Amino acid sequence: MEIKETVKVEEALKLIFENLNPSIQKVRLEDAVGCTLAEEIISDVNIPPFDRSAMDGFAVRASDTYGASHNSPVLMEISEIAGEMKAVPVNTGEKLPDGADAVVLVEDTVQMNGKVEIYSEVHPGKNVARRGEDVEIGETIFEISHVLRAPDIALLKALGIEEVSVFKRPRVAIIPTGEEFKKDSEIRETNSLMLSILARKWGGIPEIYPVVGDDKKELKEAILHAREFDIITVIGGTSAGRRDLLWNVLEEIGTPVFRGVAMSPGRPTLFGVVEGKPLLGLPGYPVACLMASITFLKEIIFKLMNKPIEERIVKARLLTSVTSKAGYRTFTRVKLRHSTAIPLMTHGSGILSSVTKADGYIIVPEELEGIERDEIVEVRFFE
Repeated sequence: MEIKETVKVEEALKLIFENLNPSIQKVRLEDAVGCTLAEEIISDVNIPPFDRSAMDGFAVRASDTYGASHNSPVLMEISEIAGEMKAVPVNTGEKLPDGADAVVLVEDTVQMNGKVEIYSEVHPGKNVARRGEDVEIGETIFEISHVLRAPDIALLKALGIEEVSVFKRPRVAIIPTGEEFKKDSEIRETNSLMLSILARKWGGIPEIYPVVGDDKKELKEAILHAREFDIITVIGGTSAGRRDLLWNVLEEIGTPVFRGVAMSPGRPTLFGVVEGKPLLGLPGYPVACLMASITFLKEIIFKLMNKPIEERIVKARLLTSVTSKAGYRTFTRVKLRHSTAIPLMTHGSGILSSVTKADGYIIVPEELEGIERDEIVEVRFFE
């Protein structure tokens, strides 16, 4: 495979997708919410399975109630069997007795000495949930690629289904690197925690590895151990400096695909494959790591789960102009105030507080060198 240097974002995504192999697994219903179905669901039962009462009251023959009113109630015998001028007490959800075709609400009746006065007439089917009213035998409930929500899970349970085939939630190995984190207790490694939270939010199952120092053997061992995961992420060591070892390790134990992406922040992002598993190398600077994760890791997780990505986007007026480097996709952090986007930072990929102060970000496309003030822009939320 030809190795690419500094690819554009769209080309990088295309190369990544070419190296992904979604897998399917059976999961219990309680573990399936948020997953994408890998099978069509066709009902083999009726819901409800029989005609049932939709209210508390009395099951009757509707024709026996005709003419009933508060001024002229109809008197019926309270019985355990439906029949002419007989009323069977029923609770909500109970099977409708044979011979009855409607239910009179309990509040429209008065009981006395084994009899019941009915003050409201009903028509056939009144206050009755018909067999198959919710779901019929042979009905297609969900197509392949449907993303399961809580009410969907409840419906599957009602159908008697205990397990479903879904696109597997990818397990994500997170390998932070950096000798400085091991030598200086005042420098805290935070990217792995941020990445773990995001991966879980996006549907993945993350696991954070201990920090790996700037040691080729140690890094190689960590990556090889992570082959059991569906996605391998390595934080740091992705550039071309003396201590940036990831590319060399990838050349030895895997297949490098691209090194560098035309985006800012996040340029030193790389990608390769290790024994069939995608390896995403993320920059060590926290903002660059965040934007590369949103741009690539999120896409990888959703692609493996066969889920569409939905973004929270609002339009706003840009308060001041922003500049960018031609040929690079630039992510500018902004704060929202009354439909106005206030730029905070275009550069400064190590300033994490610039994200915590922002509501979201705007994208300056590769073909532009900036966006003028008062332009209407799309603000994408971080969360």
